[in-house]
Formats: sequence, C-alpha cells, structure tokens
Amino acid sequence: MQRIVGRIKNERTFLLGSLLYAAGIAFVFPYLRFYVDNPDTISYITIARKYAHADFPNAVNGYWSPLISWMLALLMKLQRDEIITFKLLQILIGWFALYHFVKLAHSFIHSSGVRVIVSLAFIPFLLSYSLLNLTPDLLFLSAILLYLRSVSEKEFFNHRHFGLIAGVLGVLMYFSKAFGFWFFLVHFTILSLKNILQTKEYAFKRHLRKNYFQAMVCFIGIASIWIYLVSYKYGHFTISENASFNLSREVAAGPGEQNKLPVLSGGLYQPVNTTAVNAWEDPGFLTVTPLHPLSVAADMKLYREVLKRNLLTIYYFDFRRQTGIVFFILLVAFLFSRKRKKILTDDYLFSLFFAILIVYSGFALILVHTRYVWICTILMLLLTCRLLEELLWQSKSQKLIAKILFVCFVLLSIKRPVKEILFSGDNEMSASVLFNSIIHPVETMGMTYAPDVQLRDVTRRMKPLVRPGASIVSIIDSNTMRDGYTKASLFALGTNAKYLGQVSEDDPVLQDQSMKFNFDYLIYFPAKIQLPDTIHWSLLFSSRGFPMNIYSRKK
Repeated sequence: MQRIVGRIKNERTFLLGSLLYAAGIAFVFPYLRFYVDNPDTISYITIARKYAHADFPNAVNGYWSPLISWMLALLMKLQRDEIITFKLLQILIGWFALYHFVKLAHSFIHSSGVRVIVSLAFIPFLLSYSLLNLTPDLLFLSAILLYLRSVSEKEFFNHRHFGLIAGVLGVLMYFSKAFGFWFFLVHFTILSLKNILQTKEYAFKRHLRKNYFQAMVCFIGIASIWIYLVSYKYGHFTISENASFNLSREVAAGPGEQNKLPVLSGGLYQPVNTTAVNAWEDPGFLTVTPLHPLSVAADMKLYREVLKRNLLTIYYFDFRRQTGIVFFILLVAFLFSRKRKKILTDDYLFSLFFAILIVYSGFALILVHTRYVWICTILMLLLTCRLLEELLWQSKSQKLIAKILFVCFVLLSIKRPVKEILFSGDNEMSASVLFNSIIHPVETMGMTYAPDVQLRDVTRRMKPLVRPGASIVSIIDSNTMRDGYTKASLFALGTNAKYLGQVSEDDPVLQDQSMKFNFDYLIYFPAKIQLPDTIHWSLLFSSRGFPMNIYSRKK
C-alpha cells in the first residue's frame, strides 16, 4: 500500500513538473526559437539531411555522434524548418529527462517535500539546455539518467537477463555521445564488481558474472556495427575521432586559451562533400599531429597545460561560487561522519558518486566544455539533497537548519540557468541587474535574442537573391556576442549556399586566393568595411538596425 501511495505522489510530481515545463517553454520559446551559437548544430542538421535522403556514405561521421541526427532525420519529414525542428526535438528530450530525474529523485531522496522541490528546480536547467544548446549533450544527459535510474536499483541485478538491458542502455549512451562508450565500460564494471564482492551466495555470484558477460557482448556487439562503419570510412580503427583531434598539437590549448580549431579560427576551406554547408561537418580532411605525452617531452609539457586548463574549467563551472562547493563540503563532512560506510553500501550513493567521478576525470583527460559535464551538475543537485538528509535530519532543530540550507542551495543552483535563459550565458553582473532582469524578463529576452530574429529575417529576405550552391566568405568579427562562423553558416544553411569560412579584413586570402576559391558573396557584420581594390563588389544588403553587410561579386 505504501508503495502504491509513493507511486501516486511520484506521478503527481512528474505531472506538476510537466505542466511547469510546458508553461516555461511557452513563455521563453518565442524569444529563444531562433537562437543558435554553436557551429556543431549546423553539422548535426546537415548530417540529418543525409540520413533523410539515404546518403549514408557521407552521413557516417566519426566526429558527430549519430543518434541525435537519426532522430532529427525522422522529424524533418514533419517540420520543414530545421532549427525549429531541432528545438522541438530538444524539448521532447528534456521532457524525457524530467521523467527520469523525478523517478531518480523519488528513489534516492527520503523526504517527499525535498523530492518535489528538487524535481521542480530541475526545470530551469531543462529550459536552458533544450533551447540554448542544439547539441546531443541533453540527449546524453537523458540517457545517463535512464541508465543510472535502472542500474542503481538493487533489484535490477536480480533480473534474469539484466545484462542485456544494461548492454542496450550502454549502446544508447554511446550513440548519444562517444564518451558514453567509456563511461558504460567503467561504470558498469565497477557496479558489477561491487555486487560480486558483496554477495556471499555462489549461485548469485555466478548469475552476476554471467550477466556481466552478456552485457559486454551485447554492448560491444551492437556498438561494433557503428565502430566498423566509422573505422572503414577513416581507414583506421576508431571509436570516435574527437579525442585524437582535440588532443593534437594544432588544437590543444592551455589555461586562459581557447582550442585553436583550424576550421573555425580562420581560413577558407571547401565543404567536405556536395551536401555539406561548411567544412566543419567533417574536419577529418585536416592533417593534425597527435600528442605523444609519454614519449615526447614537449608534448608532455603541453599536455600538463591541457590538464590544468580542463581542471580549471571544471572548477569555474561547477565549484567557484557554484553549488559544487556546497556538495564538496557536505561530502567531506559525510566521509568523516559515522555514516561514511553508506558511500559503499548504499547503491544509489555509490552509483551516482562514481558517475560524477568518471565524467569529470574522463573529460579532464581530453577536453572540458561546460555542456559536457551537465550530468555532474545535475547529479550533485541530487546528492547534496541526500547528504543534507543524512547529516541534518535527526532532530527538529536539525531539520529546520537542513530545510533552510536546502532552500538556499536550490536558489543558488537555479541562478545560472536563469541567467542563461535571460542573457544566453552565465555572465558576470551585479545582483541589482539580475534582479531587474528577473522582474522584467520579456524586455530582457527581447533585447538578448533580437539579433537572432534579425538574422533569420535577413536570411529569408536574401534567399531569393542568393544563387543555390553559391559560395560565401565572412570577415572575422571579434566584437560580436554571437559566433561569426555560426552566423554565416546559418545564413548559408537558410539560403542553400556553401560557406567557405572566415578571414580577417586584411587577410591576403581576399586578394591572392580569390580566384582559387572564386567565392560569390562576402559577409561583414560590423557597419563598415574597406574592400580590397583588386576585388570588385557591389553592396547587396545593408541595414542600420542590424550590423550585417552582404556584398556580391560583380559579374
């Protein structure tokens, strides 16, 4: 009976969360609907186009995980606007993530009130993740939540064929993001070893070993199909090309530096195939020099800087004036308390803690972007609530202190996603500015996302004037809030053109290589430009209200 009541309360929480999530989407979507500030988004869309048109040789790609493009390809048949389609898909994925987060909170947190509040606190994160980041990171987060909710239950390992279920969940994580391959191998192995070592019954040990073997066979068997396809395409064994690309001398960066991505940082490159919008769809055509830190002293020095940069990124994103520091303090207090053995005996504590550890350490070895470690932020939200219960939930006075700390923690945690929704990023600002923006969200979002609406309007107006397949080059603009490469790629995507890349205003490419690339249009985002005398251009578009000039080559 108690279990039935718990399920009813759980469903009520999810229903309430769904209503608030839908209300939040309805409120912010009109402002955020055209926002895109990541060139990866264009690649996932153009790859989805290939799947939709059965262009499988060009669709197989070792740099972009396939699952999000497969899902996009299915939805493209229902909605013609690809950016809106991507946003709608992200909204559905966010709803899926909400369901499994609520389930995980219900199983992990004891207090019903805390469960409800922390489940609702997840909604601002989902609004930010789903509408501001058109990448597979939200899909990966959802897949991990589903996986953790399943394998963290003690009863899961009693299932007759739990290994097959775990293997399929592992494939889902790998197809969502390449890091899921290693995450599953390490995390599921640790969980299986823990259960094997803790059980004393020989029959159950044999059951665990048998299903662990089934999980590995199922996982590797299905994953190897994709591994074979990408390995065949690139001519060598590979699970993903991202690690070797990011850990190359040309790309790796130290503290205070950005990754020097060759295609995005400047220069002109032809799109990699006839249906690609830009060369970023498959940067494998570039020749990069992989790091060998164990054998080359200079590479080891650079790799130490890479590790330092990645650790600092984790610190600034999740711990410096963020909720991670609260989690860390409570974790240390818990490890010195009488209940510290629970970190090993409680299945949920053990599973979620090691998930955070694996994600942080895994990405720290290669490259950390804030969206890569979203799952750590969300899991620390759950773990902090549970640690507060374990440490301060004995007497009435302790419960009162715990509730006050919990409210402060929730307010601190949602500060960042609220700022991201209002300003498209976690920008530094005074408390008064943030408060005024929160009480005037319509005006704030209207100003923040006006450039995206303007770019969409310009793209629609220019589409009849731009010849399909025409080539476009843009001038690097370091003063804009939006990424210039992404803006120009979006323009090319919307006008069925090709984007060759960006160059600086005084770059000799404009003079010396103009005949080689023979580009047709030049985009310049600020208001003025001094075009080289050797190239003859005519102004095609200019507007005082939007800093974007488009020049066409005179025939």
